[in-house]
Amino acid sequence: MIVMKFGGSSLISAGLIQNTVNIIKNHLHSQPVVVVSAMGKTTRNLLTVAQNAANGSLKEAQLLLKDQVLDYHLEIINSFKSYRGYNQLIKKINIYNSEIITDLGMIVKRQEISPFLQDKVLSYGELMSSSILNYVLVGNGIRSKLLDARYFILTDNCFTHANPIRDKCYSEIQHNIEPLIRDSVIPITQGYIGATSSGEATTLGFEGSDYSAVLIGAALGVDEIQTWKDVNGILSSDPTMIAKTQTITHMSYDEAGELSRCGAKVLHLETIKPAREKNIPLKICNINNPALSYTTIDDHDQLPSVPVKSITFKEKLTHLQIFSKGVIAEIDFIAKVFSSLKTFDIVPFHIVGSSNHLDLVIPDFQATDILKKDLNTIASLEINHEKATISLIGDISKIRDEISGVVSTYVAHNIILREMVSNSCTFLIDSKDLTPILNILHAYYFKDGSDE
Repeated sequence: MIVMKFGGSSLISAGLIQNTVNIIKNHLHSQPVVVVSAMGKTTRNLLTVAQNAANGSLKEAQLLLKDQVLDYHLEIINSFKSYRGYNQLIKKINIYNSEIITDLGMIVKRQEISPFLQDKVLSYGELMSSSILNYVLVGNGIRSKLLDARYFILTDNCFTHANPIRDKCYSEIQHNIEPLIRDSVIPITQGYIGATSSGEATTLGFEGSDYSAVLIGAALGVDEIQTWKDVNGILSSDPTMIAKTQTITHMSYDEAGELSRCGAKVLHLETIKPAREKNIPLKICNINNPALSYTTIDDHDQLPSVPVKSITFKEKLTHLQIFSKGVIAEIDFIAKVFSSLKTFDIVPFHIVGSSNHLDLVIPDFQATDILKKDLNTIASLEINHEKATISLIGDISKIRDEISGVVSTYVAHNIILREMVSNSCTFLIDSKDLTPILNILHAYYFKDGSDE
């Protein structure tokens, strides 16, 4: 048994939907459970529609809903007009459209998008895409059944970034999906969305569809979880920054987790945990090249270890240097700093230092001025904006000394922060130096143009 999750780029057109159906057909022998995202930019468009409603223009929001969401989905459905059940599907999509308009009316009345209403509106993207994919699967002669993820992805009420309640999810996933598998029916469901115990729609936040797929796979104890994207698996760096990236054919769970933590938008760290706990391999596949170019994430030593597997980065950062004035005990200084960070909801990406001096790297938008004022009596702060981090991911423990030398050679005057753990090395640079340094390091560690 496997889980196959298809992202929005896999469903952006009628041709790609048929391609997705063909890929599913080729995996029928593996008893797939299919999880889908919203089509194309539907989630973003729905959010724009809701923002227009919050600005007080229901008419403009409705027009935008029709132009960018409803007509787009109807056009794709019409490409498969000959399939049985066409009229019923059109009716369902129109009902969803009417329900969204009702929600928009509530947003207009409130003059704001509450987290609850935002999740309710955004959930329709996945409900529409899964309905369409199931319709096309049935039209292609595949026994499939559409399931509503809100019945088994059970979450808390942290709308827009809800947390699945793992034990309840696993129980309900097994209850809803296992009977279909036993009957050789392909379950089709939504990623990204869930529901509270009272049935209110929630969304899981960034990379939520992948998280849904991994939860389903972990609950069912599948052999593999496949995530289908429009990239060749995990790459040696960001292809928008590096001209000749390479596909990394294999990574450990730890390495993939560090890659996510350090800035790569591949799989969210929380997504990896359930797969690791159940020892289920994750495979990132390219929808445009199904037979080649994929990355497997697991804990099996399938390939020789290499020092650096990928280089990632974060931009738009601020570097804070906090120096104790020595007016309170060292332990009280550290406690006060962390208390202030919590009070002002400042979440550092990195913290290093000693008992009387701390270096913090935080997102640019966080409230440094108010923190400086709050700590004024016990500490002095130096605030440096326009910073970035670069992280080397791999078997770093074997080449700590080499990395120190390489980094010092190329970016000596830029190093302000460096941390090393077993799977990553991160250092801070000026934002203006990001592109040249990234290219220098990538050329150094990926010299021969081959992957692992």
